[in-house]
Amino acid sequence: GGSIVPHRKSIAIFNRYWNTKGGGESHALSIAEILQKRATVYLLSDSDFSIEELERYYHIDLGNCRKLVESRMSDALTEKFDIFINSTFLSNLPSRAAKSYYIVSFPHKNISEEALASYTFLYNSDYTAQWARRYWGKEHRERILYPIGMIDTKRPNMGREVKKEKIILSVGRFFRYGHSKNQLIIARAFRRFLQRGGGDGEWKLVLIGSLNEDVEDDMRYFSEVRKELEGSNHEIIENADRSVLKEYYEKAYIYLHASGFGKDPRKDPDKFEHFGITPVEAMARGCY
Repeated sequence: GGSIVPHRKSIAIFNRYWNTKGGGESHALSIAEILQKRATVYLLSDSDFSIEELERYYHIDLGNCRKLVESRMSDALTEKFDIFINSTFLSNLPSRAAKSYYIVSFPHKNISEEALASYTFLYNSDYTAQWARRYWGKEHRERILYPIGMIDTKRPNMGREVKKEKIILSVGRFFRYGHSKNQLIIARAFRRFLQRGGGDGEWKLVLIGSLNEDVEDDMRYFSEVRKELEGSNHEIIENADRSVLKEYYEKAYIYLHASGFGKDPRKDPDKFEHFGITPVEAMARGCY
């Protein structure tokens, strides 16, 4: 007694942190953009967010995605979907969907046995996979899926020389702890460079990144960075449109990235770049 109406596949992508607009969210949304061609994709979270804002920020079409906010996330909800994708850092939520995947930006040490058994893990790099095997053992389903879906390889200036300017660029979310992009360290280094007569004052530092204005400490950190650079040749652009970001990748001469600066890679592997979408984008546009 099956239904004569064909079953339409349902897909959910769960992320607790859509509002942070980081690299992990970019990776998950690039997968959503592909999957929405096959079925409606439910972007799921336990706190409110805006799909329109994500579309604007990432310059992506999520027209066949729907928002679903569930304040009490449980494995019972996962069962309602044919495909359930978890892209939440530090999540221990097991999945009971027919097919379950977990996008891993970096593994957490205390994963539950139930969660470990319920997913195929999609690691964003060999580096992440290596640490996952060290923390979780080798007895789990895994694949490496590089987060290159949103890297624009079609350069508008392909075939002609791009006029590079004396710009040092760094791109990354403004926040202090965990996997920080260390803009404050970059700002201090730039000031020291200028004080020592570096570049005759011709060089400009440009910092671009998302900023969650609802997080007090992120706002404090952003203010510290801004204060450090007062009076120097610089520009800070928070929550920039994707077109602005592309323009600076094209113009910048040097790209600078400081994740993991001053840390020990054996003790704090999570503080280092797990894949690094922004350095790859910068290299693709001819930055040193």
